[in-house]
Amino acid sequence: LVTILLYVDDLVITKVDLEEIGRNKSQLVASFEMDLGDLQYFLGIEVIRTPKGILINQQPYVLNMLFKFGMKD
Repeated sequence: LVTILLYVDDLVITKVDLEEIGRNKSQLVASFEMDLGDLQYFLGIEVIRTPKGILINQQPYVLNMLFKFGMKD
């Protein structure tokens, strides 16, 4: 089972088998113009890989909202 999450121009591919993900990426790149690097952001959520696992962080989004509404202080 390969899971593909797609929203407008954000894309995430998940699967336990990394080789299978690589094959899926190759097929997508052959059919569509895209850059499929490692996941760093998805829908404004920052994805950080650490030795202990994966962290998700919305700090950039929150800071942007604070600036937008004049509440940065």
